[in-house]
Amino acid sequence: MVYSLAGPDAFLFTVDATTGTVAPQDWFVPSLDDAWDQNEDHVYELTRVATPEDGSAPVEQALRFETTADGVLTELDPAPGGDAPTEPTDPVAPTDPTDPTDPTEPVDPGTPT
Repeated sequence: MVYSLAGPDAFLFTVDATTGTVAPQDWFVPSLDDAWDQNEDHVYELTRVATPEDGSAPVEQALRFETTADGVLTELDPAPGGDAPTEPTDPVAPTDPTDPTDPTEPVDPGTPT
């Protein structure tokens, strides 16, 4: 994998091309007194792009960092539209009346349909 950064606030950060570790630029000192991010909300939004060396499609991960009152960058998790947890799939057939996650009502086998 080769890592890079993209996004509106990416210029404020560096990424290790081999490990993907993201860090602020040496010259960037976060502060609540001076917002450097594009929309000036003290939340720095960027995307870490992992490009496989075999030429397959790159994988993007949205990242957000926030400036705390102490002037420390803290990663927010998860980023909106990013790698949020997905809902588990229902392993039971959707027409199974014994499935508690099935939104359909059980059908009485004696009732004509």
